[in-house]
Amino acid sequence: MHDALDVELPARTRLPADLYESLVERYSYVRADGSRILPWDFTRYMNHSCDATSFLLGANLEIAVRDVREGEQLTSDYASLNLERGFDCLCGSPSCRRRVEPSDYEALAPAWDRLIVDSLQTASDVAQPLADWFPRDGRLESWMREPLLAPSILDNRHQVGAETRFRTRRAKVLASARR
Repeated sequence: MHDALDVELPARTRLPADLYESLVERYSYVRADGSRILPWDFTRYMNHSCDATSFLLGANLEIAVRDVREGEQLTSDYASLNLERGFDCLCGSPSCRRRVEPSDYEALAPAWDRLIVDSLQTASDVAQPLADWFPRDGRLESWMREPLLAPSILDNRHQVGAETRFRTRRAKVLASARR
């Protein structure tokens, strides 16, 4: 989740390779416009899981997509964060893919969108202890009322060398996944 205290690095930022590049690559994620977000808080230590607990919903909100047990780590699927290089996965999840690749984004987006829609549909039925931290712009509340109007996770996809043209709504993604 991007907030006002995070550091936003424009897409063309040049850093001294020997000093910062590896740290920025390790602890930041790429947004749809190619800029990087370097979180200021503990989210920079969020681990990967092929059975992630949460996904980005739009540019500034992360949503839990399943129950999180007490003491369980909060995790993301790194493929959903515009991964630039693949890696061997040792997450230990029963659904572990063993290898996580940048191309997983498009392949898994329909399933991730379904998880997000399902979570939005039930969010108002579940205690929301972090509600005071929700964005105050009304988007989340409207998406909880009409989950199919929420942006697709594909809206977060960065296409290297091309302007991002993914503006697919979840209804279209879900419809194509049913075929």
